[in-house]
Amino acid sequence: MSLIIKSDKGLVILLGCAHRGMINHIIRAQNLTREMDIHAVIGGTHLFSASQSGLDKTIAALKEMNIKKLGACHCKEFKALARLSTEFSDAFFLNNAGTQIEI
Repeated sequence: MSLIIKSDKGLVILLGCAHRGMINHIIRAQNLTREMDIHAVIGGTHLFSASQSGLDKTIAALKEMNIKKLGACHCKEFKALARLSTEFSDAFFLNNAGTQIEI
């Protein structure tokens, strides 16, 4: 499940846990809202079992979507977090308990 918020900065997508794939959640949100700009994707990335190829494809798709903020919390492993942090630099943050996010 995910929550889609249409903001003046673009879509904000809150993922419960992206069991069907975070890219699938994002595309579904774009299709439902007819909004292509993604401001933020925050939540469970479900990348803990992603293969190297799967992680590569996910990162390429996220970059193509030009996401401004990417906050990961559960369902991930250190390797995926480290890669997301490296690839998305200042746009990436850990969304742990107590994190405050201003949209």
